[in-house]
Amino acid sequence: MELVYLWVENYKNIHKQGFNFSPRFDCEFDDEKKELTIDENKDYIENFFW
Repeated sequence: MELVYLWVENYKNIHKQGFNFSPRFDCEFDDEKKELTIDENKDYIENFFW
């Protein structure tokens, strides 16, 4: 299992902020619809730094 995206609604001084943890995916959260969209990143190059 891999953590790809994290949405923080309200924690200390972080308000309505998303964090993307994977370069393989483009993630976007629509706060009004409460909908998360995850698409493959077309520009991702596997093992680029190896």
